[in-house]
Amino acid sequence: RGRWLLGSRLIKRTLPPAIFLAALAAGIQVWNVLSPEVYAIKGLPLRSFALSTTFVGLLLVFRTNGSYQRFKEGLTSFVECLYANRNLVRQALAWLTPEEALLRERFLEYSAAWSFTLTYHLLYDREEPGDIQVLRDGLASVGCKPVTIDRITAAHNRPTYVAQTLSLLVARSSVSEQKKTEMDRVLTKLLDAMGKCERLRQHPIPISYTRLTSYTLLFWSLGLAFAITPPLGIAGVPVILFLSLALLGIEDVGVQIEEPFNYLPLWEMCFANSMELWEMKRQALDIARNQAAWDSDLADSMTLWQTQGTEGARMSNGWSPDFSAAADAQAAAHEGHGDDIMPRAPPLYLSEAVRREYGAAVGGDEALPYGDEQTRQTQLGEDGQAVRGGG
Repeated sequence: RGRWLLGSRLIKRTLPPAIFLAALAAGIQVWNVLSPEVYAIKGLPLRSFALSTTFVGLLLVFRTNGSYQRFKEGLTSFVECLYANRNLVRQALAWLTPEEALLRERFLEYSAAWSFTLTYHLLYDREEPGDIQVLRDGLASVGCKPVTIDRITAAHNRPTYVAQTLSLLVARSSVSEQKKTEMDRVLTKLLDAMGKCERLRQHPIPISYTRLTSYTLLFWSLGLAFAITPPLGIAGVPVILFLSLALLGIEDVGVQIEEPFNYLPLWEMCFANSMELWEMKRQALDIARNQAAWDSDLADSMTLWQTQGTEGARMSNGWSPDFSAAADAQAAAHEGHGDDIMPRAPPLYLSEAVRREYGAAVGGDEALPYGDEQTRQTQLGEDGQAVRGGG
């Protein structure tokens, strides 16, 4: 965030050993200047370091690649948890009936709390007495009720408790068995991603491998100071400082990202996800209002068809109330022949009951059952285009 270079945490961690190596190089140069030539440090052969450079480079590559794979898997698994949580809420908002408003609210509340319980479970595997307050504050910040917070914090494995509660809420809902199965599939995916996160947290990279890399770089840098300083003189001091910062910095990055949940901003991600869930609820309410308004307009159109008969159907098909003389003449020409100039088949997007009422309004007793499959196929030509009944 625009930090000054020396304020970087990476520089703060790697600068002390780098300064120590640079001071060692400066001390070697001072000793060679002040001491007699017989006691001067001649330095180590550079050829040996040229041969070992490949080994050190491969060691760093394997170290950082392994750490980055863990970081990538941890980030992917945690994001999958958030996406599955969001998808589950979407299904609940779409499938739960208005009579299940209380069930929907509780479902949304526990869904918003789930990511916080997972984050606390990953970061505080060894819980201290005062650590639980962090979780309570996080749950309160996303609108969880005090009784819900008490129930969640009293559980041993809190993410599993919340997931089990969501499963029971799904089982108690009135949605169909097919939809319950689909929601249970999303919950299973949620717990699978949680298991991946737990595996990364509980099985870190062996400490012996980390120590091997650190000690190898440290002793290799010490030997490099004795090899570079005598031939380069005082110019070897900044060279040692730069090389030490680069090599130790790469190794430090590998150490940091091998534990992705200590490096990622999990709390911020959880808060953003929970806010998105409450926003989905608001959007679902807006969509329901718009749908209700659309249904009301459709009902008004049906009333118009039923009361005005053929004329209402003609108006609904785009005809102007002020019929032209040509339109009146065409209607008179078809009068008595049982063949309306308006399409006898209603639009295909209407439901079966609506199509039957439409047909009754347009055709009277001779109206066909427009809801059956045979009539629906009649409305479609061979090329799949809608065919008008009397056009």
